[in-house]
Amino acid sequence: MFADNGEISGRQLKRQMLLELSPVLLLFLSGNILLAGRSGVLGLLLGGGILQLYLYLLSQGFNRRPERRSEKSEHAQRKCRLSWIWVLFWESFLVLTGAWLLQEGVGLTASYLLPGTARPVIACLILLAAAVGVGSSPEQRGRMAELACSICFYGILFLLALAALHARTPDARQMPAIASTEVLRICWEFVAVGIVITAFPEMGITLAEKEKKTHIFGRVWLILTLLLAGTVLILYGTYGYHGVNSLQFPLQSLMSGTNLPGKFLERFDILWMAFFLFGILFAIGSTVFYGVRLTPWRRKQAVPLRILLSVLTGIVWLVVDTCSLDKMYYINLVKWIYAPIFILYLLVKKGGKNAEKDDSSC
Repeated sequence: MFADNGEISGRQLKRQMLLELSPVLLLFLSGNILLAGRSGVLGLLLGGGILQLYLYLLSQGFNRRPERRSEKSEHAQRKCRLSWIWVLFWESFLVLTGAWLLQEGVGLTASYLLPGTARPVIACLILLAAAVGVGSSPEQRGRMAELACSICFYGILFLLALAALHARTPDARQMPAIASTEVLRICWEFVAVGIVITAFPEMGITLAEKEKKTHIFGRVWLILTLLLAGTVLILYGTYGYHGVNSLQFPLQSLMSGTNLPGKFLERFDILWMAFFLFGILFAIGSTVFYGVRLTPWRRKQAVPLRILLSVLTGIVWLVVDTCSLDKMYYINLVKWIYAPIFILYLLVKKGGKNAEKDDSSC
């Protein structure tokens, strides 16, 4: 039997993050790293190390599990610490994230699953599935992620291993010389995405165990760093530096070219698509889930809030799709707006932590 007590295990949190972040990072960040060559790989590894240091430094500031509080006390603290400006700021990030994830999901679905179907129809179907089908409570999402991660995440690893069979050792001579500006650009890009994304499981999920969330986050981002670096090296080894950067969608090309030795099973790109699409679907559901959890009415008005956030995500996606906005617009928003403001918030919160003795002080 499962207990619905608002808590999940550390294993479920880890698998939830791997399930949704592995396809998202591969689709959103691999292109810039591939273009930068050796500087990109070095910047990625440096960013992974800095992200580990960041999580270590914050390990004492993230609580394992909050104290039990009455509804009145919890509402008072939420009103104190999360002003409407702050809530709306994060809601805007979640809606933007959901819209660009939806753009990737619509592109994959239109290419592999429903060719010829109108993109708005596909977007509505994905939003409906994400808002309704991926669970509305931490326990439901945790159990679903624990099961699906075993299939999707490890499926992606298996397919990458098959792709590596066709790869050669990357020729570094084809790549441009290492440039410090490119290293720092890729490094900050990866760190910024990691800092902002990690904030939401911290704010919206309570662990049933005594393990700190930052320890889990550290292991997850170590795995994701190695996954992204390995994928980039496989792409370099398969197509070469100039070849991979001449492709419009290098990761999708890798999907189409993957097969078992002896042609045992054809159309491995369908498997790639299924794993990636489910991860994106789960990630879109996470933007709605955390958007509801940030508000004071998450218990009484959960369904209307989920509908509202889904509609807003669809509207923003329509703008993104109509204007053909590249994913770099989103990455730049994360790098130069959301991540710096969140770091500033953490510094202010740490500095004023001792002054916040009780709810009545606000």
